[in-house]
Amino acid sequence: MAAQVGYGENWLEFRNTMSAIRRAGFAMSYGELDDGLAGVAAPIFGIDGVVIGSIVAALTQQRLALIQIDKLTDAIKAGATRISEEVAIISDPARHIDETQGAET
Repeated sequence: MAAQVGYGENWLEFRNTMSAIRRAGFAMSYGELDDGLAGVAAPIFGIDGVVIGSIVAALTQQRLALIQIDKLTDAIKAGATRISEEVAIISDPARHIDETQGAET
């Protein structure tokens, strides 16, 4: 399956592809799940830095061709970062910074 979607023909190529996706902060998909659909996804991290989910925008490939992909990927990455921050607050309230006082509570 990984080779079919361009993630590599062997374990080393797959790991290199996954590393590149992690560095970019997002992944793009073209017709891998459903013909004619595209997706942009970014990881949501838990408090320990482990990926616990993702945020995804799925749209037709025709619609994707009409929008500014850079703006979409930036929005998806920003959303994932915000959710990851909220997960950290929920997971460890002692680390929450009180924005009104600027100090840890």
